[in-house]
Amino acid sequence: MQPFGARVAIVEPRDFKTEIISEATRQGPYAAAFEKFLSERRAFGEKASTAEPVAALVARILNAPEFELRYVAAMPSQRLLLLIKRYAPQRVYEWSLRKILCQYRRGD
Repeated sequence: MQPFGARVAIVEPRDFKTEIISEATRQGPYAAAFEKFLSERRAFGEKASTAEPVAALVARILNAPEFELRYVAAMPSQRLLLLIKRYAPQRVYEWSLRKILCQYRRGD
């Protein structure tokens, strides 16, 4: 895109509180699988951050004279999990993921 004068940045938002779950359809051939997904996500969704950090990141990128190609917008626990996924063995990542998900289910 640079030859055309367009600057591009990729913003990868992780889990943030949005209306997608509350407005999600519960009909059709995927309803049962989708309902299972929603039940897994509800506990996390209650503790998730709002989308304001993502909007602030986008605004910062738009106003910056120079910026990176890729940004991850995530809560601290998600950032830690991304680092573990990148640098630790797969079993350590899976263990960490289970610990985090179990905390959200219990409400810790």
